[in-house]
Amino acid sequence: MSLYCVRRPGASSVATRRRKSIRRSGISSNARSARPAFEDRGKHIALEAVLIRNVELPDAIRHAIDQKLAAEQDVLKMKYVIEVAKYTAEQRRIEAQGISEYNQTVAASLTSPMLEFDRIQELNRLAASSNAKTVVIGPGAGGTPVLLSTPTATSR
Repeated sequence: MSLYCVRRPGASSVATRRRKSIRRSGISSNARSARPAFEDRGKHIALEAVLIRNVELPDAIRHAIDQKLAAEQDVLKMKYVIEVAKYTAEQRRIEAQGISEYNQTVAASLTSPMLEFDRIQELNRLAASSNAKTVVIGPGAGGTPVLLSTPTATSR
């Protein structure tokens, strides 16, 4: 296995000067506990925490990274849509439960005589309206049909 070394002109002289300055200035008890930014390992130098800027990736890698980020955004979007659907379903379930409880309360309070009374009241309002000419009521509780005529304009 071969190692390739990429050097910039003057980079080795800067590294050498830096290494020498660390050796001169860093001989104390505190300097022994602190690690330098790079270590001298004979012919090689181990660098730590190097900031690399303006890296241009190949188009295939850049496209793959963009696709991965888009897929992650799609996953987050779908999680949000599912969460909204769950809350909407819960809201509708609570609303339906309230309507059901209301209907049970009303059904428990309605009796046959009350319904017959309301029926008669509505028929009287219909017969008294100006649009009604004749109202025929089907058999009621007694089984007798009733015929109501509204007053004509001459009889008023």
